[in-house]
Amino acid sequence: GQLMEILSGHTGPVSSISFASQGGFMASASWDKTVKVWDIFDKKGIVDTLHHGSEVLSVEFHPNNKDALSTTLGGQIYQWEAENGQIIGIIECKDDISGGRLRDDRVTAKSSTKNKHFNNISISPNGDFVIGGGNSKHICLYDIRHKIMLNRFAIT
Repeated sequence: GQLMEILSGHTGPVSSISFASQGGFMASASWDKTVKVWDIFDKKGIVDTLHHGSEVLSVEFHPNNKDALSTTLGGQIYQWEAENGQIIGIIECKDDISGGRLRDDRVTAKSSTKNKHFNNISISPNGDFVIGGGNSKHICLYDIRHKIMLNRFAIT
């Protein structure tokens, strides 16, 4: 029941935390447009800061424990080499997840700025696929290596 450590470094609210299954790393996503990778056992603090184009909503470590995936309010999924901060690729998801509107909405689904991002992502156990969902009626499945959408599921 005692406080062991305080990790500080973000300048905005933290939206997501993910632990690597091996290696003692933790990643924290924040509205300050960064993901910070922490070494939590060797007490080294921040290993790297991964900068994004917009607010980061979710972060997950890849099963290989070397890469991390994050999703942003701008509608992208970023893939990073977590230890050295190198970007591997970006998947543009805005057009994939958008669609649908309520009866009394005054804007079309295409021109709306709502529901064009994933609130959460999850990586398949083999590390080949990522699935994302949010406030939209769509859940999208992507091939990470080829950076393409494989399927879009409409939830009713």
